[in-house]
This record gives sequence, structure tokens and C-alpha cells, in this order.
Amino acid sequence: MLVATAAVAQERVTFSEFEAATQAAATRSGECRREVVRGPGERCERFWDYMDNRYEPLTIAFSELMEEEGIKAFEGASNVRLQMHRNRQSDITTNLNYITEMMQ
Repeated sequence: MLVATAAVAQERVTFSEFEAATQAAATRSGECRREVVRGPGERCERFWDYMDNRYEPLTIAFSELMEEEGIKAFEGASNVRLQMHRNRQSDITTNLNYITEMMQ
């Protein structure tokens, strides 16, 4: 994972890329949440793989960009677009909590 994090951190991550990755993570977390009721399987495996190898490194890289550029990192995104992004992040958190609880 450190290699993936270093590779992403070296390239400039845009808000659009981070937004798309968040959408994909939200979709995969929802799929895993539906699957975990029967026991985690392929969808949950894809979700965790995506989180570890794509979403987490992009999150770190975008956080670094926000520290450097502040609000400019968001590329002038509209309030609606930012709210949709926050909602997706909230969905991921809610699904993660549910998945983790069900796997115990």
C-alpha cells in the first residue's frame, strides 16, 4: 500500500478524480453492505481492495492538496456538487460502520 500511496501522492490529484473515486467507493460499499448480510463474499472483497488500493491513497493525496492549496483544490465546484460529495462520503462511513458491525 505504501507504494500505491507514494505513486498517487507524486501525481496531482484533482477534485474531479477524488469525487469520482468517492462515488465508486460509495457504490462498492453499498454492494458490500447488501452482501454482508449473507456473509462477506466477492463484492466485499472488491470493496476492501478498492478502499485499500485506490480510495485511501487518493484521499491522502487530496488531503495534502487541500493543505497546500486550500479551497482552490476544489476547482470551483458548486455547492450542490460539494454537498453531493459530502453525502457520498457519509454513505461510505455509514456503510463501513454497518459492514464492520456485521462482520464481528
